[in-house]
Amino acid sequence: YFNQTLIDAPTTAEGLPLAAPTDRFDGFMAGVSVPLWFVPGAAKAKAGAYREESARQAWNDARLQLMAEHQALLLQEQRDRALLRWYEQEALPNAERILATSLTAFEVGEIGQAEHLLNLQQANTIFQEHLRTVDSLNGTVLQLERITVTGR
Repeated sequence: YFNQTLIDAPTTAEGLPLAAPTDRFDGFMAGVSVPLWFVPGAAKAKAGAYREESARQAWNDARLQLMAEHQALLLQEQRDRALLRWYEQEALPNAERILATSLTAFEVGEIGQAEHLLNLQQANTIFQEHLRTVDSLNGTVLQLERITVTGR
């Protein structure tokens, strides 16, 4: 609602006032606000839905990657344990026999220094590979523990 009174109102060309001081102009104003663009609100909602879907997909991808890594580490652990068993049951006893036989043969003169050195290198290689297998198994077990704790 508005009310306006004209004091010192403008006059016509003949000098007569256009309106007297007692004349009042009353009225009502009503308005309707209509957004000019509906797109920003809809775009924000759509962007939020896309962000939610993206986060859900990233979580699912990370979960699948973690599961695949866990399975690969379990297989690696099985291979390392099988190889370690082979070293402990066959390769290490053979390396000990190579060392003992080579030392005995060298002491009695059946083989020379070069052949004895080759036998020592062969036994040493077996011992080193055994240690590498133990190290690999330890690393695999540590990675499995890290994934198991992370995955909970």
